Amino acid sequence: MKSFVVFVLKVSFFFVLTIILLKCCDSEKTNISFKAAAGSIEITPSENVIMGGYFGREGRSEGVHDNLYARCLILESSDGKHVAFVSLDLIGFLRYDVLEIKKELGNNIELCIFSTHQHSGPDTIGIWGTLSKSGRNENYMMGIRKKIVDLIKSTNEKLETASIYVAQASGNGLSVNHRVAGEIDETITALLIKGENRNIATLVNFGCHPESLSGKNKLLTADFPGYLVKKLEKELGGTALFANGLLGAMVSIDRKTLNLKEKNFEVAEKFGNEIAQRIIASLPSAKLITGNLTVRKKVISVPLENPLFQTAIESKIIPASEATSNKGCVLTEDGIISLGEMKIMLVPGEMTPGLGMKIKKLLNANYKIAFGLVNDEIGYIILSEDFSLPLYKNERIKSLGPFTGNIIYQAFKELAAH
Repeated sequence: MKSFVVFVLKVSFFFVLTIILLKCCDSEKTNISFKAAAGSIEITPSENVIMGGYFGREGRSEGVHDNLYARCLILESSDGKHVAFVSLDLIGFLRYDVLEIKKELGNNIELCIFSTHQHSGPDTIGIWGTLSKSGRNENYMMGIRKKIVDLIKSTNEKLETASIYVAQASGNGLSVNHRVAGEIDETITALLIKGENRNIATLVNFGCHPESLSGKNKLLTADFPGYLVKKLEKELGGTALFANGLLGAMVSIDRKTLNLKEKNFEVAEKFGNEIAQRIIASLPSAKLITGNLTVRKKVISVPLENPLFQTAIESKIIPASEATSNKGCVLTEDGIISLGEMKIMLVPGEMTPGLGMKIKKLLNANYKIAFGLVNDEIGYIILSEDFSLPLYKNERIKSLGPFTGNIIYQAFKELAAH
């Protein structure tokens, strides 16, 4: 009888052990349900250009402080869905240009192209030229689009088995909202994509205007995102990308934290390195991302009530097509990427933190983040009830109109419901 009991216990033990091992194997299969690849390409203008970011800056650039890059991360889910995240060291990248790239790539890859919004690069929108001439260099823009297409294609050929981890750190004290004190998203989020033997990429999200340099600066630079990704690539390996977040109206660097008074390259370096250090310190607590990768997008029509933008489009200072401007409206898009227990808002411009946090409440996820300036740059996005407030006087000049914020909110509400 005793031997029989021992036998039963042994059988039970091995049964339980088998179940545990099977679950571990299933977990391991889940861990490797993604493929990924990353790379970068330089996009620095080869000649002096009209610079974007500050109105009143006279003349062209006068040199290069550090090179500008397009950085690409491609994720492939177990069902074969491909998403290309492309970070650009630019003030903005219009939907007009995104659609031109899409023509070359087709519909097999979902595009998520976002600008870091640095204020010391070429005018890629057109509005920093003159009243009669666009500030965009179309030859340069054509070259950028080709480089992005080539980068996505070459990166897509290097896909390898990967695991995705998420880590979050506090951005407390790094930035300040000059319009509404305390209304700020201070969370720094990092996605760490690991291959079998190396780190493939790090994608960082934080909302803050990259304007470490004033309008007097005439040197091209990636600003603090350039220092940030350089530090991460040195410390972690792989390719690093920066996605700006809820930076609108008007979230900027808090130079007091850095003990610096003037805008200069020291601010850019210290700020970028500080974000990198906080990310690195958070990585030991990173959580594995499991689950599906899905992308939902919605094309929306926003009434264009800004006479300055109306004139700029009519006079071709800002390029447009029937797919981007029609019947007095701007056609743009927003979207939501679901990545396991994470949801990423794809915002086509510079959204106020207040509106962004209101949209986040609609999302059912453990991790909720916002990528700004995705697949477009339509300017500031402000709720209609706040649009006429005196504190947003400057932002109204760079917004499509008073209905923009509410239309985009409703679009996100519809996307979040499905």
